[in-house]
Amino acid sequence: MSANDLPWFRFYPSDWLGGTRGMSATETGIYITLIANMYDRAEPLPEDFDRLARLCGTTKPALKKTLEILIEDGKIIKTDAGLWNSKVQKEIEFREEKSNRSASAAKQRWEKDQQNQDPDDASAMPEQSERNAKTMPRARVPEARSQKPEERDKSLSGDDDEIWILDEGSDWLLSKGLTETQIPRLIDDWLTAYPAKQVRDAIGQAQIAAANHPTSYIAKVLKNGPRSNLQQFPSDREKTRKEAEEAEKAEYRKRLAASRGEEVENAN
Repeated sequence: MSANDLPWFRFYPSDWLGGTRGMSATETGIYITLIANMYDRAEPLPEDFDRLARLCGTTKPALKKTLEILIEDGKIIKTDAGLWNSKVQKEIEFREEKSNRSASAAKQRWEKDQQNQDPDDASAMPEQSERNAKTMPRARVPEARSQKPEERDKSLSGDDDEIWILDEGSDWLLSKGLTETQIPRLIDDWLTAYPAKQVRDAIGQAQIAAANHPTSYIAKVLKNGPRSNLQQFPSDREKTRKEAEEAEKAEYRKRLAASRGEEVENAN
């Protein structure tokens, strides 16, 4: 796994505070810097003390002294490949398993859809990655979801597609570098403009294609695929609404001016 595949890791403040209690500021700083570099490389760090000291912003003697303490406490372990951490190993294995499970689930959905799709739809498939271009079916469109907030909340509990999007889909987007602030807004826009199944399929395509820019890829798949009854993203609908309001105001001013002109003519 490369660094790009794991741009983040789970961090539990209570665990960290409990695990570093009693450590000096220097020891804590060197420890978290080593951990971060392990996650960034996704592999053990070579025992190059000069380089590690520069990475940690400390001196070589201070690094060696701190490493001895960390190794003695079991927080850093020595391996044939270099310095490593058991929790980093578990986290990487967790991310790999979750990523593989999500990709496998997406692939199974595509295979199932391919068996059920109309043969005439095969040629309408949006452009896919080279390895999947001949096997991925076009997403089938279920009945468009309700856009009323109260109905949307009710459908969430029983909608497997939305649950998958908010769980597996969100985790995958997070693993690709998107923030926890960006993801809910994106998903809300997608689910407002398109049926949940279509959004899930688009995210699945991005997973299988290993898209480097997932949001652009997903948006392209959605726009090239079947549309919902809304036909527009929320931003497009807002623009249309404002244009309609301006047209209505202009028409009102026109009628008002005409009405005043009639009154003046009658008075004469």
